[in-house]
Amino acid sequence: MGFRNIFIENPAKLSNQLNQLIISQKQNFSIPLNDINTLIIDNTSCIITTSTIAKLAKHKVAVFICDEKHIPCSINLPFANYYQKLSILESQFKMRKKTKGRIWQKIIKQKIYNQAQNIRNVDKSVYNTMMKISKQVDEYDKNYCEANAARIYFKILFDDDFTRRDENIVNGSLNYGYSLVRGIICREICAIGLEPSLAIFHHNKLNSFNLADDLIEPFRGLIDKWILKKCLLKDYVDIDKTNILKLLYCDILIDEQKQSLSNAVKIMVASYKKCCVKNSSSGLILPQQIIMQAHEYK
Repeated sequence: MGFRNIFIENPAKLSNQLNQLIISQKQNFSIPLNDINTLIIDNTSCIITTSTIAKLAKHKVAVFICDEKHIPCSINLPFANYYQKLSILESQFKMRKKTKGRIWQKIIKQKIYNQAQNIRNVDKSVYNTMMKISKQVDEYDKNYCEANAARIYFKILFDDDFTRRDENIVNGSLNYGYSLVRGIICREICAIGLEPSLAIFHHNKLNSFNLADDLIEPFRGLIDKWILKKCLLKDYVDIDKTNILKLLYCDILIDEQKQSLSNAVKIMVASYKKCCVKNSSSGLILPQQIIMQAHEYK
């Protein structure tokens, strides 16, 4: 697993040689492909060779392409031949409805809990309300606890007039962070042999990555906290893409251990695969807390 997240902001030509990514600008830079976790191309004038795309895929690198608004609009994911692909697919199809309901219950309960921690020291009464809501989540969230929590959460986190539908720097920053983490989840789903369109709750027929949209939910509150604390501290006029990118290698508490966010995603997706195979919701491992510092590799 690579550990570097490469961000290309200026025009460049990307090629490869001897298992190195070559970035040609005013001068050439080379980075071992084994070291790369993600590659984000945020300039529409960049050129990348098809052989480089293939090499990046073989090294399981998620490649993000940004549009003219600097928001990721495309993800190139590895499509490696997983040795148990058919048996994993059969396990996904055979999952009981009750198992899926309990998994979704755990996901939404953890999502609301993580969101509540962001406002714990801002509004104690709303925090207590959200904690109460998190304990009321049932199978498939039939009581709409997720929506009820969101209705009060964002207004406390930002202001009373804030909505997620507005086009502004706050929503742009949140969408950018969500897109990056969703891409990492998509990469792990494909790498581990799961079918990304077969989800727990989401079932959009036009969405090839319904499962990623399920599994990102407990990360959303953690992403919100990082962006609020690290990327929206000043009188901002543009999305702070550099600091948002650092989110991918910040510390996450998962399974009572500190892991980089990328490793936390890997642990969560692997645990979901085990749930599919065992047809049981027990053993699902979800992120618990974001620690506002970069992960240190030993």
